[in-house]
Amino acid sequence: MPEIKINSEENDGHVIVTVTGRYGYGSGGNQHASTIVMAIDNAIDIDSIETLVIDLSGMQYEWGDAIARIFHKYPDMSPAYRLSAADSEAWNGLLAMIMPSWAETLGRQIHFV
Repeated sequence: MPEIKINSEENDGHVIVTVTGRYGYGSGGNQHASTIVMAIDNAIDIDSIETLVIDLSGMQYEWGDAIARIFHKYPDMSPAYRLSAADSEAWNGLLAMIMPSWAETLGRQIHFV
């Protein structure tokens, strides 16, 4: 099973949760999604939080919909995301997990080299 690593840091109410490694393909990512959500929950368990950044730019993602939990669990916090994906198909899939209406529009604007 692929492995992910999660690091979190807090500085004056600014929390950054960074995920690196390979996210499991399909249902193989279910446990990874749960682990990431638990790490975010632990990181934001502080009195006052101004900013939440969820940095997935070092995580290799191909496909799997359990990752949507990460994007929909914290709407009141308006988190900022840093994202990457293996290719344009994976990118569109990742965007569809965040906001289905964004996938087509943004997918046309981003080019992979």
